[in-house]
Amino acid sequence: MVFVIREGDPTTTGGKVVKGSTNTTIEYKKAARISDPVWCPKCSSMGFIAEGNPTFIDEFVAIATHGHVVQCGCPFGSNRLISTQTSTMAAEDTSVAIAPDFAAQAQAATHIWAKAISDGSYKSEFTIGIPTNNLSGYKPSRLCVFAKTCTVPPASTEAGTVIEPVANFGQAVVMGSTAIASTEGATLGRVAGQAALETLGTWSLRGAAAAAGTVASTLLVAFWPTRIGDSTLTEEQLRGMTMAPTRVRFQFRRDAEGIMRVYGIHTSASSGMDSVPVVDVDWNKDRSAMEAELNGITVIWTPGNAPVVQTPTTYPGVTNALENILVHPVTENIDSQIEVYPASDDLTWQDCILVFPADSGVPPLYLVFAKPVVRPLEVDVYAAFTGRLRDGQQVDHMPSQAAIRRYLEANFRTLTQKQADEFLKKVASVAIPTKVHQKFSETYGGRNTRTKQLSDADDLRAAVDSNFDAIKPYMLEEGFTETDLETARVRMHEINEEQGWY
Repeated sequence: MVFVIREGDPTTTGGKVVKGSTNTTIEYKKAARISDPVWCPKCSSMGFIAEGNPTFIDEFVAIATHGHVVQCGCPFGSNRLISTQTSTMAAEDTSVAIAPDFAAQAQAATHIWAKAISDGSYKSEFTIGIPTNNLSGYKPSRLCVFAKTCTVPPASTEAGTVIEPVANFGQAVVMGSTAIASTEGATLGRVAGQAALETLGTWSLRGAAAAAGTVASTLLVAFWPTRIGDSTLTEEQLRGMTMAPTRVRFQFRRDAEGIMRVYGIHTSASSGMDSVPVVDVDWNKDRSAMEAELNGITVIWTPGNAPVVQTPTTYPGVTNALENILVHPVTENIDSQIEVYPASDDLTWQDCILVFPADSGVPPLYLVFAKPVVRPLEVDVYAAFTGRLRDGQQVDHMPSQAAIRRYLEANFRTLTQKQADEFLKKVASVAIPTKVHQKFSETYGGRNTRTKQLSDADDLRAAVDSNFDAIKPYMLEEGFTETDLETARVRMHEINEEQGWY
């Protein structure tokens, strides 16, 4: 839970909420809502509250809570609300952004507020101390982007429309896990692309136990954009942002021949694909290296330690095709989004823009990761394995898909085929060697008879144990330990319980 904002509450730039609701009072002050006016001394303008908490509504408008964003002349996300009361909280710490049409009204109102405060026609205890000279309403700054093609005019932020080389945007390098270990973690080596900034030194990855397989089998693209005119975001602007617009993003995909390639994609403002998360990189405790926390793994740069290594990557399926990166136009309203589990030919895992410490001398860069290779005995829901290289593994669905279909048919007769397919993706699965799966799984191919399916559907927990017991002796022969196998079994039961199968 999080505390509610009231009129008069301060902001992180030293400003304050000027006016709140006419209905809701908290400790003798009116609650503040989305669209309510806020003064910002840093940009000398009136802004408005741009986020609210949907669990606390006043006159159909979400009330603001601690940490919500103020839209003003400062970089978005750098001016946030600070609660000064400790008696009233919203039910959840969540937020909703102001609707575009409502934002337009709030923006217009900031000019009215600025004029009224400047000429003295509006006064209150919360306008005391606001300088009236040069006070203005909110004027959106001209859009700047992280990266854009050099083929459009310098002042333009339009996306490209033709296939063009990545060099038109900046320089890119493909890097991957190597067999070299360091004190920081798994060392990354250059796979393809232009020489990157050697000032970053050695690149390494470190992961939690759950992400260990990710660290050992990582492939990524690092991209540095070329500054073009005054339409690209500066490092200072990026520091105050949580998301940044860009006119190019990259994906790992297989081509028609099954070869892995890096594809650039033109991302227009109307594509719905042009916003990328911004992540701050920090020095470690002894300032010997810089680190970025990214979805369970840590990327580490050790300046001056050594140049980027050239050792071959341990990521399978890498070819010289990664040398040639082209940026393609994409027809809008089709499924091209970079997401965790996209279409099967899309091997992209996550992307972000990294902003380094100001004293590092390193400019911001963009990273995009390929999905990690499936590791032996990895356990997860079936959907988590979609689109990932198996490297000699097959994924055993426990209980089998056929048994789950029988279970759904018996218990949820109104389900559509599409709904049933979605349920199948949420069943525990384990990665095992292909030969073990094909030769010994009791539910592989013709061995999964109708009688077996119905028996498994009748008791899903027992089915998992039966399926697992069938392959366990042969997994032991392959070198897996008793402890690791039983840990995997326990995790499969946990996943199925979490998904509500039993």
